[in-house]
Amino acid sequence: MVAAIAVPILQQILTNLLAAIGADRLSERMGLAPALGEQRLSGLLGLVVYALILIPVLIAALNALALEAITRTRHERRR
Repeated sequence: MVAAIAVPILQQILTNLLAAIGADRLSERMGLAPALGEQRLSGLLGLVVYALILIPVLIAALNALALEAITRTRHERRR
């Protein structure tokens, strides 16, 4: 699956880009650093983008399997 390779690479690129433009320094100036703990803002945003891309890709992959329990919508299951 191409997404399994592409999504982590995209996450790393975005994380590095955010760190390079100063997202981590911005979070320190705004006082977010204590709330983030060891995690940096750039890493956290990269992880969010990772999830936002990977979840729809996984749903599409599961739909491609045409499993009735997965492809039926919630509304259809109530009937």
